[in-house]
Amino acid sequence: MKQFVITIDSSCDGNPKELFKKDVNVIYYNYSDGSTEYLDKMDEKENIHIMNQMREGKRFHTSQLNEYAYYYFFKNELKRNKNIIHISLTEGLSGSINQARKAANKLHEEDPSINIKILDSLIACNGELVILDEAISLLNKGLDIEEAYSQLSIFVKHVNTFYTTDTLSYFVKGGRLSKVSGLLGTLLKINPVLTCTSKGCLKVDKQLRGRKNAQNYILEKVKETVILPQDQTLYICHADNKEGAEEYKHILLKQFNFKEVKIYQMGPIIGTHTGPGLIAIFYKGKERTQK
Repeated sequence: MKQFVITIDSSCDGNPKELFKKDVNVIYYNYSDGSTEYLDKMDEKENIHIMNQMREGKRFHTSQLNEYAYYYFFKNELKRNKNIIHISLTEGLSGSINQARKAANKLHEEDPSINIKILDSLIACNGELVILDEAISLLNKGLDIEEAYSQLSIFVKHVNTFYTTDTLSYFVKGGRLSKVSGLLGTLLKINPVLTCTSKGCLKVDKQLRGRKNAQNYILEKVKETVILPQDQTLYICHADNKEGAEEYKHILLKQFNFKEVKIYQMGPIIGTHTGPGLIAIFYKGKERTQK
């Protein structure tokens, strides 16, 4: 039997079939259009449909999973193994992780032999997949749950990300930018570059005029921070901007010899807050220190 099993949430925006093949089960978040609640099924066609609806002015909202959703999810996973490492969307963006912790504690109280570790990814989206790759590597090396969790708690601080977009309106709606900054940015064709802080909070790192300047800035940041690209997978996630994602892949591979590049469509849990058109990259690099 494996030392532990790994679970993840749907905010990772991966491919469900690929995760299933890796023996990684997913707990799915919910989102709403204000009248109807939906399950984030990590379905590419559905995610593109959501982005098109947003372009037409429709608003969506996300909500935290409650303790009982996690309780029954973990209870089912315990049939596979009493040791679980769950990779969670960062507490810097959602309080759902606290509900996961409550569920894990409740199950441990019912059976002290149960060991469920809730790992704060300190990131979102495909950043969770970078962590998943490392978790699977540690599992395959035969590390027990305590050793693996300890190493992963350090590793999460080294997952780097940069986001950029041509559209500022969703950041204004989400409170990331003021209305004045949003209007000025639109007039000046500002492309914000965002990142995650050391605590997993989304932060505007730089505001640049034009897509090309934002692109060059991100390339410089990768150059400054990436560690051993030849040994890792670069993840690129996009909010219905496949062409832009492919362009980033081409440019990044010209400068860095990543072992592999994977591109995924962004889902509603992150995408409804950032809006269509956004592109995000994720990779292992130097420790994030931004507050």
